[in-house]
Amino acid sequence: MQDLLPILGVLQIPLLSSLAAIALFFLARDVERSLLVLRHPIVRLSLVLLLLMVLSVPGSLYPGLSAKFILKDHFRTVLLMLVLAGSVRHFRDLERYAAVHVAGGLFFCVMVLTKFAVDAKGRLGVLGYYDANDLGLLMVCVTPLAVYFLRGGARPLQRWLALAALAVFLVSLVKTGSRGGFLGLIAVGGFIVFRFTSLPRRIRLAAVAAACVVLAFAANDRYWTMMRTLLNPQADYNWSGNEEGGRMEVWKRGVGYMTTHPLLGVGVSAFPVAEGTISPLAERQRLGIGLKWSAAHNSFVQIGAELGVPGLIVFLWLLWVSRKTLRRIGRLPRGPDGRTVPIAALAQSLTAALLGYCVAGFFLSQAYSAFLYTLFGMIAGMGVLASAPESLAAQGGGTPRRVG
Repeated sequence: MQDLLPILGVLQIPLLSSLAAIALFFLARDVERSLLVLRHPIVRLSLVLLLLMVLSVPGSLYPGLSAKFILKDHFRTVLLMLVLAGSVRHFRDLERYAAVHVAGGLFFCVMVLTKFAVDAKGRLGVLGYYDANDLGLLMVCVTPLAVYFLRGGARPLQRWLALAALAVFLVSLVKTGSRGGFLGLIAVGGFIVFRFTSLPRRIRLAAVAAACVVLAFAANDRYWTMMRTLLNPQADYNWSGNEEGGRMEVWKRGVGYMTTHPLLGVGVSAFPVAEGTISPLAERQRLGIGLKWSAAHNSFVQIGAELGVPGLIVFLWLLWVSRKTLRRIGRLPRGPDGRTVPIAALAQSLTAALLGYCVAGFFLSQAYSAFLYTLFGMIAGMGVLASAPESLAAQGGGTPRRVG
């Protein structure tokens, strides 16, 4: 936000708000109860992943860069996840966090749509902190959280605001021109139609139909021309063998870095350094031939190359445990009125958001995404909350089951 509103950067509001959140967390009377979240598998695996990052620093291709990334970036992200997860004391907290994600996404999109223009390629240009593909991923992931507020138990005002937010998210996604975002949207849409049981089938179908209408009006011929390239991937520059800077060629080299550095990888945040120093193309720089020090363009290749096989295993395990936790909560018995209890409905929304990340993130270097870790924090907090008998009884959720 401070990139769009520079005054926020001058006032150091992000830093001050973070410090205030941490201080208030430890000043809470039930902080001991909140620290129970540290036992949740999601939190433990996140801390193991952080440990692997630290261990990768001495052998990193650029130790200073790796250490700086941990201290100035990822450590704050993990701290945010811990505070967020530990601060969940009631379901209303989770609902507020979902609302803040939707409101923040809406505000950011409105700012982008009013301050930035589509470039000659038919896509949003430089957006500050995010590029167009990153913004596409965020829109895909926050869309299911807006869908949550369309359920029967939501207030009318919430529903109308959620509908407005969904329209803005779809328009913004079109403006990004992100093909990975488009694929992620298809995956999320499929999940909503077939698996989002907290909404009646007619509402789900109507929501997806409305989304198609918005896409039809917001997208021009240039956008659909870009999307149609997905039907003929072999002709795209990203296909294997077409261009050395294409995604599949970068992924191949990334897998190579993981096989040559299987234990701790090339160092966290050092994938571009590997491209410029140890890749098969690096030697040509001595001849004066330029080379792009490329990002991984794939979250799974990124973490495997930078943290080795153990890092990739822990990352996949973290995603699997998150999905397992959400699946158990999403299957909680319905309430006395026959409706899905709110915590189960939100679990389904978070599942769709996680699915959107996995699909869209397959084409982006977002393995350490702050947004992903806010999802982890919400899921961990939800898992601890759903294990408490009194929290489920308050929602008419029936007999609780252990949620790991």
